[in-house]
Amino acid sequence: MTGWLQPHLEGDRVRLRPPARGDEPELIEMATDTRVRRYIGGPVDQATAAAVAARKVSTPVWGEFVIVDRATSEVAGSGSLARKRGPWEISYQLRCCFWHKGYANPPVLHQMGAAVPCQGGERCRSGLMANLPPDL
Repeated sequence: MTGWLQPHLEGDRVRLRPPARGDEPELIEMATDTRVRRYIGGPVDQATAAAVAARKVSTPVWGEFVIVDRATSEVAGSGSLARKRGPWEISYQLRCCFWHKGYANPPVLHQMGAAVPCQGGERCRSGLMANLPPDL
């Protein structure tokens, strides 16, 4: 996988980059958290989460990314860019400790979505899907 988010996509507060070694604890945390997974299929067990996290950091797939807080370098969330049901779609989830802090600001995320290059040179024009409660 070459060229995906190289260079990384950066905003004022976050950086989008491919998953990397060291991201496993946060990826596992999100995958097993009932609050994070409430609207996206529910949590998975620890072993499944660990296996998926290991695959993401060792063999990243085009379109997978982590959301990194630029101020702290912490992984704030993860997501993917893919054609799931027609047009390109950005899906993401945030760790609960990043909820209610403006990371799910729709204008910011729509701007990031418009900037992400899709396969074939297209731009991502679809809506965003998130795991966040309506009040975020």
